[in-house]
Amino acid sequence: MCDENRLIIAIDFGTTYTGVAAVYSGSPEAIEVIKNWPGGNGISSDKVPTQFTYKVDAQKPSMHKPQQNEQLLDLLTITTSSSSMPRKNIRWGYEVSPIEQKISCIKLFLDRGQQVSGFVEQEVLLTQLREANRDIESAIADFLSKVHEHTLETLTIFSDKAKDAMKRIAKQAGLSDKLRLVSEPEAAAVHTFKAIQPNMLRLNDVFVVCDAGGGTVDLISYTITSIKPLKVVETTVGSGGLRGAQMLNVNFEEHVKKRIGEAKFKQYKTDKPKSWRIALDNFEDSVKRWFGTVSMTEFEIPLHGMEDNMDAGIEDGCLILTVDQLKSIFDPIVANVIALVEHQVSKVRDQGRKVAAIMCVGGWGQSAYLYTRLKSHFKTELPPPYTPRRRKWPSRNNAAVTDTGHASIEIMQPLNAYGVRINPQSIQGTHPAHSKYYDDYDKSWRTKGVMNWYIRKGEAVAAEREIIVDGRTDFDHLPQLNVPLDFDMELLASSLEEAPLMCHKASTLRVCTVSADAAAVPRHLFIQQTNSTGQKRWNLIIALVMKIDSANIEFEIRVAGETYGVAHASFDH
Repeated sequence: MCDENRLIIAIDFGTTYTGVAAVYSGSPEAIEVIKNWPGGNGISSDKVPTQFTYKVDAQKPSMHKPQQNEQLLDLLTITTSSSSMPRKNIRWGYEVSPIEQKISCIKLFLDRGQQVSGFVEQEVLLTQLREANRDIESAIADFLSKVHEHTLETLTIFSDKAKDAMKRIAKQAGLSDKLRLVSEPEAAAVHTFKAIQPNMLRLNDVFVVCDAGGGTVDLISYTITSIKPLKVVETTVGSGGLRGAQMLNVNFEEHVKKRIGEAKFKQYKTDKPKSWRIALDNFEDSVKRWFGTVSMTEFEIPLHGMEDNMDAGIEDGCLILTVDQLKSIFDPIVANVIALVEHQVSKVRDQGRKVAAIMCVGGWGQSAYLYTRLKSHFKTELPPPYTPRRRKWPSRNNAAVTDTGHASIEIMQPLNAYGVRINPQSIQGTHPAHSKYYDDYDKSWRTKGVMNWYIRKGEAVAAEREIIVDGRTDFDHLPQLNVPLDFDMELLASSLEEAPLMCHKASTLRVCTVSADAAAVPRHLFIQQTNSTGQKRWNLIIALVMKIDSANIEFEIRVAGETYGVAHASFDH
């Protein structure tokens, strides 16, 4: 396809909301944002709720009851057929009514390390997935397939493991094979810099980007290295945490529980689950959106069927929330966000530099109350929550322009060190004696488990730079040419500031296992060795080539400078 006809589609798959934007590479300014959604009753909205439900007969009791020891994360490993639940039976986004049980916040389960118990109704999620014979990945694929189908209809023209899972999900959902994942901070930075250019941008300025969404808050700092074309480099290592706007819902629930009493609250949720979901939706759509933007002294949340209780602030079936009470709900989460931003600002200052501005993007980043608190804390001129050119669109979708050449992240700083485990010849005084062993094949003393780090934490890494990891693989047999000859290499990581010399469980973790086939490698490149008992082995000097950008790691295998196929990675983290 010619470049002028290349259509770039950006999907911001968020924890609570999802959005889509598209642009032709030949007309990078003409970004089209999907605003009309099924079930939206003609109302325009930049995003659609990341929620869906599998159609089941509401009159029938659930056939699946979660067992006491059943774990939701087990659903990450279920193998299911993509056709076991036809996708036409899925209702999603605005098609799901506020009063029915639904699957939401499912994105968080792509990362096993996240503690998500307060975010989702796990029993509802577990029950629906089991009854639909779906695992986490295939369920997300079901949702994304609907987003994809709607995008095509509307346009007419149309933790490393979590990233890898997103690629598989995208393929299941029918998205293009030419898929490129863009990290949330990168997408946020590209669009935000473009949105404020050229009024606020000066060469060598440092900006902190705070991308606050429904589930997570991601931060990173960038330095402007070129205005036209716009180019930036990462100034610090990215950081973040599970401090998104969904935590406000958790605090709201705890607040209501304290106001009316735990027993009465539990009974209300059991007897009137639809009424409670309406209350949550009202808090989500009204209070969270408007608190801090208007001079209201009170907000009302409907609690249908709840008896009046003036002491608890319940009148005419409504819970009255004062500004002070709302602050008690918002402030703990806001304080966490401020701490995350402060950490980024401190890392910039540690380099002897100043932060020109802090940019708040993402859905939660548009909160006027969060903006006011950040501005008060840092006493700096933050950009306002909305600027005229941003069209009130949380940043990431408009990063569809990332591939059009108008903005780019030139240098990245990885969160971890990356390397491989090797068994080099022993160096006395450097390598531990307890890891020393004698290699009877090459008649030398070696040390097992030494780390060879190819990327250091925080090291400046050029975008899409090739990193060549040299290694040796041993084989106990050597078949004929083009007969399968599989081998594996493990890519390890460490989050320590100083990456360790040796591989230890406490300080290193396996990111992925890279598998490849040496069937096509000419046999004269294998080195034959014989030990003292006459056993033979063949070793092959290989180069594992890693191509890294902000959200992807791709691999290929080279021997003697020649490429012998793409390597496949199975991610652990």
